[in-house]
Parts: sequence; structure tokens; C-alpha cells
Amino acid sequence: MKLSAAEYNRMIVESDEAPLTEEGRAQIEALVEHFRGRSLSAIHASPLLRAQQTAAILAEPLGLPVTTMEGFREMVASRVVTHIRPYRRRSLKYWFIRSMIRQFMPYSTVCETAWNGRHRVRRAWRDLLAWQPSAGHNPQATERLVVSHRGTAMLLRSVLRHRSEWRIKRWSIANGGITEIVQV
Repeated sequence: MKLSAAEYNRMIVESDEAPLTEEGRAQIEALVEHFRGRSLSAIHASPLLRAQQTAAILAEPLGLPVTTMEGFREMVASRVVTHIRPYRRRSLKYWFIRSMIRQFMPYSTVCETAWNGRHRVRRAWRDLLAWQPSAGHNPQATERLVVSHRGTAMLLRSVLRHRSEWRIKRWSIANGGITEIVQV
């Protein structure tokens, strides 16, 4: 499939607004039984529509509150800025690699870099630890669920690698994007 830079950019913007698929709903509904009876205090979710829908599917049958955390928002491929023949058609792979390279440049001002994303996720993790469950929820709960996109889950995994008191119990970057974290 060949795209212009403008078509690629439109696809990236629209990917943030896409709802959870029927397959994704079925996957999440199948996970509800897995989480029943666990020591969960809340579901912390990215503000992205798919993450919010995933969290809502889990929250209702489990009786858990959903906390939207801006710091767990997705780190997606950046839009491509091109001044040379902007309507030249290239493969999706070409545009994706070009946009991802920009995210690994330490001083890019065009998009959030991987370095900045990691710091954002680290701050979100501190906010998650400071969060207190409301009355009626288990204050002694030792597990948390984070619903986010693959890139954010990978950044969270790198942050938790240096935290001995918490570990990732289950990590899924499939359609649901659920990370189960347990206090050791």
C-alpha cells in the first residue's frame, strides 16, 4: 500500500480515535473471570477511547473504579513532516520507520521522544502510587490494572524494572493492552 505523507498523517490521527473492535470486546470480556476475586483496587486507564472502553468493560462486573491518567496516554508514531515532494507516495513501512526514528532523536521538537515518554510514564507511576481508593474499595489491595497502548506498556515495563517493591504479573500488548501489576 502506497501513501502520501498527508495520507499517513491522517491515518495516525484517526488511529487515536478508533473504538475497540468486536474482537477486542470479546477478548476483554473473556478476561473478566480471570480478574474476579483478585486483590484489585482500581483500573488506571489511558484517556484514549479504546483504553477507556476496555476499562469500562472490566470495571462494571468487577465493581472497580476507573481512574483516567493522562500520563498513561499512548505514545504513537509521530506524524511525518516533509518539505520535499509531500505528495510522493511511499509504503506504509517507509512512513512508519521515518516517524519512529524521530521519536528516538533525543532533542526532537516535532513529537514526544521515547526519553520524554519514559519520564511521563515515570511521573504517572508516582501518581498511581499516590492514588488512594475511595470508601468502599479495598484499601489493602496489592494489585493494579493499567490499560494503555503497547508503547506506553513497554515504557511502564522499563520503569518498573528498577522498582523492587512492584512487579508486572501479567503483561499483554494484544488488543486489550492490560498490564497487571502486583506489590511484592
